[in-house]
Order: sequence, then C-alpha cells, then structure tokens
Amino acid sequence: MSASPKQHQDRSAGGPGLAGRILREPLLHFLLIGTAVFLAFGLRSEPPRQAEAAVIEVTPAQIERLSAQFEAVWRRAPEAEELQALAEDFVREEVYYREALALGLDRDDTVIRRRLRQKMEFLADSGAGAIEPNEDDLRDYFTAHLDRFTRPERASFRQVFLGEDDPAPVLAALSGGGDPSGLGHNSLLPEKVEAAAATAVDGTFGDGFFAAVTALEPGEWRGPVASAFGAHLVRLDVLEPAQTPSFDQVRKLVESEWRQQAAEDLREAQYQAMRQHYEVVLPPIEPER
Repeated sequence: MSASPKQHQDRSAGGPGLAGRILREPLLHFLLIGTAVFLAFGLRSEPPRQAEAAVIEVTPAQIERLSAQFEAVWRRAPEAEELQALAEDFVREEVYYREALALGLDRDDTVIRRRLRQKMEFLADSGAGAIEPNEDDLRDYFTAHLDRFTRPERASFRQVFLGEDDPAPVLAALSGGGDPSGLGHNSLLPEKVEAAAATAVDGTFGDGFFAAVTALEPGEWRGPVASAFGAHLVRLDVLEPAQTPSFDQVRKLVESEWRQQAAEDLREAQYQAMRQHYEVVLPPIEPER
C-alpha cells in the first residue's frame, strides 16, 4: 500500500514517504522531465539575438486569444480596427520585453525573481493535482490529524464590564432580574457571545478568559472574572463539549487537506532535488544581541 501523509507531519521536511510516492507516479515523471527541460533550456537560455530577435510573429492563435480576452471584458466581439489595435499593442509589449531582456533589466529584480519562483512552484502544484489518494491514504491522514477536524468546546455567555467598580451592587441588580445592557461600563467588548471557541474568546478578552468562563456554573451571574481590560460579571448560558466527527462526515475536507499536503511535499521534494545542483555558501549567522 502506498505511503500516506501521516508519515509527513513535518511539513518542512519534505520526507521520502508521500513525496516518494508522488515522484514514482508515471504522470509525474513527465511533469518532472518538463520541469528539468524548462530549467535547462528556459531559465538558462540567452535572449534571442540577431535574426531571431528581429522577427516578431503574431500567430492566429494569439489573435484568437486577444479576441477572446476582449470579448470576456466587453461582452462582444472586437471590431476589425479594435483587433488590429490589440495586435499592435501585443507587438509593442513584445518589443519592450525583448529590449528589456537585452538590457538585462530582468536581473536582480525582486518582483521578477518572485514571479519566476511562483511559476516553478506552480509546476510542482500542478503535478500534485494529478495524484489521486486512495481510501487508506485519507483515513490515515484523518487519524493522524484528528485535532484539525474536531470541533472545539464552545461557550455562549453574557458579560457586564465592571472596570474597577465594586461588583456587589451590580451583581445584586443582575440577580434581581436587572437588564445587563443598562449596568456596568460601556465598552467595545461584546455583551453577548454565541457559541465561541477558546481562540475567539481569548482573542477578544485576553488569555485565560474562556477557561474562567467555562468553569462557572451555567445559568447564574458570577464574578468578578478578570480579563485583559478589567473585571466582568459573567453568566454562562450554554457550554457545548468538543465534538469529533466521523471520517465520512468530513471526507471532502480531509481530501482537500491531503491534496494541499501533497502539493507542499512535492514542492519541497522538487526544491531539494534542484538545490542539489548548486553549492550553497552561506555566511555565519550571528544572533542579534
């Protein structure tokens, strides 16, 4: 049975398991050969010179593409004059492109370097799209990353912000049926929170607030509960326990994440293979003091 992404929990390692399976796929051999040819003759080739550089041919296929692009924007086919103008603009772009290459303007350009990197990574991502996971691959991935598919514990509650005020009179008013919105201090914090997980609650009120709220007895006003902003009175309304779905319930999500992992593994494997062509010399990196 083929290896699964379960064996690749370190995304940055580019290990031999899933990437090895991917690299053994026949279709990927073709894609990798294409990558090698692209590297050998594309990135390292010189710009066209002399007679070749003097010819700019606009093919019928390019005219059709220009026409299709015009129609996609304007919802109609271009007139002959408009199509002629598009072709002339294409020639203008090609002239500038070739002259820029001749002047070396593509060298040491951060934007161009990043764009070329993106294209190389796109080749790897395209190859990963050709890989079809089997059922065991997906189930293994689901088991290995169960925490990603588990819905965390969630809480619904109301809060009244006290700041530094004495909580006793406010708590007495709330216990007597007082309207929470008319008590305490105004703030930008939400008075009512619905079905929120710890990350959302702590992101709003500060670390540890979710744990303090969920430790309260549901249905009664309690406090003070400390947040990053001050003291609160809190009524816990509903506490929903964490829920782990079955594999069938999240199969589509599992496959989506598996494919993303496959693309990352293949991208890393291709990078490591290309890196072997170079002797990399790095200066010693001293930590900042």
